[in-house]
Amino acid sequence: MKALSFVVITMLLWSIIPLFDKLGLGDKKNLPLIGLSLRLCAGFLMILPIIVLSGNVREQIGELSGREIFMFSMSAIISMIISQYFYYRALQENDVARLFPILFGGAPVLTMIWGWLFLKETFTIKTLIGGLLIALGGSLML
Repeated sequence: MKALSFVVITMLLWSIIPLFDKLGLGDKKNLPLIGLSLRLCAGFLMILPIIVLSGNVREQIGELSGREIFMFSMSAIISMIISQYFYYRALQENDVARLFPILFGGAPVLTMIWGWLFLKETFTIKTLIGGLLIALGGSLML
């Protein structure tokens, strides 16, 4: 499959996640930490058999450097714990349809900037215009 196919599949899957999150939080104002804990436990239980049963996965994990383990760990802590907590807090008070365009409009623009600043990725006029259009579209939801 080409990268675009993977991105489209990811986009489709990510588009339904907020529905489960909003329904899980419900009207009871469940604590975001409960949802966060259940989400992480469910994910761990799903991935554990893959790690245990796949020698290839265990072997590749063993080949990771300390730096790579640190980077993946930081990604997990930021994406699956810290940002998810704040997202759940926002979701308790707002509609999914209002939050997601802002979240997924702002995040790509910031990612383009971070990629340019820290990873020395190319930043073209086309990238700039695209980023501005994404940000403008997301800001219309405010």
